[in-house]
Amino acid sequence: MTKYLICVFGTPSGDLGPCLSIARELVRRGHCVTVASHESYREMVAEEGFGFIGTLPAMNREEGVRWFEYATQSNVKEWRYLARLVTLHAEFNVNRICEEADFDIVLCPQGTLFARLVAEKLGIPWGLIVLQPVGIPPEFNLFLIVGRRCRIGSLRRMMLSKSLSKAKNFLTELVLYFWMAPLRKAEKSLGLSPSGILSFRKNILASPHFNIAMFSGVFSKLREDYPQPIVQAGFVRERWKDRPVSSRMIQFLESGDSPLLFSFGTFAGATTQGKKLLNTAVETCVSTNRRAVFIVGRIRDLCAEQLGDQFIVSEYEPFPMLLPQVSLVVHIGGMGTVVAALRVGVVQLVIPFSYEQCDNALRLQDMGLARTLPVARCNLSSLTREIELASADNYRKRAAEVKAMIEDEDGATTVADYLERLS
Repeated sequence: MTKYLICVFGTPSGDLGPCLSIARELVRRGHCVTVASHESYREMVAEEGFGFIGTLPAMNREEGVRWFEYATQSNVKEWRYLARLVTLHAEFNVNRICEEADFDIVLCPQGTLFARLVAEKLGIPWGLIVLQPVGIPPEFNLFLIVGRRCRIGSLRRMMLSKSLSKAKNFLTELVLYFWMAPLRKAEKSLGLSPSGILSFRKNILASPHFNIAMFSGVFSKLREDYPQPIVQAGFVRERWKDRPVSSRMIQFLESGDSPLLFSFGTFAGATTQGKKLLNTAVETCVSTNRRAVFIVGRIRDLCAEQLGDQFIVSEYEPFPMLLPQVSLVVHIGGMGTVVAALRVGVVQLVIPFSYEQCDNALRLQDMGLARTLPVARCNLSSLTREIELASADNYRKRAAEVKAMIEDEDGATTVADYLERLS
């Protein structure tokens, strides 16, 4: 029996969810799993029966909303704030976890920066779980994504020369080095070797022991210049046998045509930009007389119940059960929703906020699976147009083709097989 520690920083569905799928498979095979994550996720993990170690920050609703508010203002603000959020409590988290000190392997998604320090402090190997393609930058990242906040017609990649890419990567390395001063302070306090100014980005974006790409080769193939060793596990398969769609949702779905589904996430949906998007979505459905489902997480005040019979508002529904019943899903491009939609073959309209969402949106667009709309361009006219364009038969046909291609993928099983070969 191998004792695994899975450290997770981030959102409950996009970051914690895939890790819990891996944990379930490892436990099913007789291994022991402990999850270290935000204290506010304790109950969620306890329901699964795994061990739990609470870490800081708690990532409650207020902190999560503040995070996404920064993400909608500027690239510099969002990454500076994220760096502060991740590194501020690094030493505290490492000391708390090392008190347990009975683990064989550490696993962590990118962004859980203290996990590497835990492994080095305990003298055990650690592996990186990469949940989206943009999380594994090649040596020369030859593009920038533009149009996220600009008032242009679509998102696009701007290609760079190799010299400009080197300069961009060096600048990123330099900025990260200074922004993450708390992490370097934690390294020193814990008696660990400090990361050099030209190796800091490599130390947080790759593991020397093993790296696991938790996305399908259909969505993005691995490249030769990615960090080694690396294995492509594919998308995880969520198991929702005990989570049926709510009775009120079933009643709504059966009362008319297939509705649109709008889901902007718990944290993003509570931001100023998120509220504006939801209001625009309501106006669009009213003007076009379309039925719609709104999944709003814990932010129930965003959509009033008196909207009318053509709408239904729900906090949570199991997407694998709900998505086959809708005609189109409109979301911000988080990997969890992307994978759920690909699994059931539903067409997507992506309005990305930040982080990996823009890259995900462009990949879906290139694959002929989705339309994309820059958040700054989203209004009644543009949203109506994009919904109409996304409803074309060619998108539905392509979505069905990709569904068949990834039908047998089970990333959690592949990861468990790989880890058992290592241990």
